[in-house]
Amino acid sequence: MLVVLLIQQVAFRLPVSSSVKKPDSVAAYNKINEIMSYIDKGYLGEVDKEQLADYMYYGLVSGLDDPYSTYYTKDEFEEISRGRKGEYKGIGIAVSNREDGALYISSVTENGPADRAGVLEDDVILKINGEDFENATFAEAAEFIRGLEKDDVELTVLRGSAGETLVLSMKRESIESYSVSYGMPEEGIGYIYISSFTAVTAKQFAEARTALEEQGMNSLIIDLRNNSGGLVTGVCDTLSNFVPEGDMLVYTENRDGDRREDLSSGGEPFKIPVVILINEETASAAEIFAGCVQDYGIGTLIGTVTFGKGVVQNTYPLSDGSVVKLTTLRYFTPNGNNIHGVGITPDIEVENTETEDLQYLKAVEVLTENL
Repeated sequence: MLVVLLIQQVAFRLPVSSSVKKPDSVAAYNKINEIMSYIDKGYLGEVDKEQLADYMYYGLVSGLDDPYSTYYTKDEFEEISRGRKGEYKGIGIAVSNREDGALYISSVTENGPADRAGVLEDDVILKINGEDFENATFAEAAEFIRGLEKDDVELTVLRGSAGETLVLSMKRESIESYSVSYGMPEEGIGYIYISSFTAVTAKQFAEARTALEEQGMNSLIIDLRNNSGGLVTGVCDTLSNFVPEGDMLVYTENRDGDRREDLSSGGEPFKIPVVILINEETASAAEIFAGCVQDYGIGTLIGTVTFGKGVVQNTYPLSDGSVVKLTTLRYFTPNGNNIHGVGITPDIEVENTETEDLQYLKAVEVLTENL
């Protein structure tokens, strides 16, 4: 009996098809070996076999012909995960290259390690921990700081027209990246821009709303233009800031029709007029937000028809730390609309010009009329 079980297990793990057109077949395995033998025998350049393997996995998933399904190496997925969490370990700077090739600091996170150490915008980076970075790329600098074994960072920078050289020391910390920015550009009209939906967007949105209410906000513009999406949990948590408890925010269905509903955990509904700005680059999780607001009549949508990504992806870790991401679900707005390939039509359609933000101006007009 044990022998039979072992034979069955071995057979289960071996390629079962003899067709070269099937990736799990013996013939496909043999064909890969044939290709590799020709590469080994005659290819003129150097061969990076690790890269060849990764591209083979990329190709397998891309064969699904689905723009949202893909393969990630371990390093690629770790980088993506940091962005989704809404935080990263670093010193709180953004760097870029000037036209002359010099690496300079384009922004400094307020109260971050670099800010506290005295780093300023426009400082030119000469060295990082003693290593020459005078004409390095911003990607090389970021990778170097990220790969440090210890958290100690020493920046040698060139400051100002006088060319003052400073050596500034700091430690890497967990820094929250901001997907929400806000202000009150018009009297009484609050403005909140959401660039993406991460694990901390809901908290940042709540903080922005409170700050604007304390400033006397009597109406609100929420700008989702060019927001390509993010985490479904991130957008649902954000919607829970103002959708009553128990109300459905979105529901999903898999290929078998199994349904899962995401309900609001309960928030304080808006008692002021609200406008949502959308455009053709508003996609995915941002469309979940816009669709929920439109279905419940919470606010007025102004702009252009959204991108139309009505599917959700799940990630599956592989044994070597790499990850495959596959489209597994369709999502629907509370009223049952599947917007995939269609998008969400605004309540008031307005096209921007190259010189004027007519969508924003229309939002101000609508809110002023409502008041």
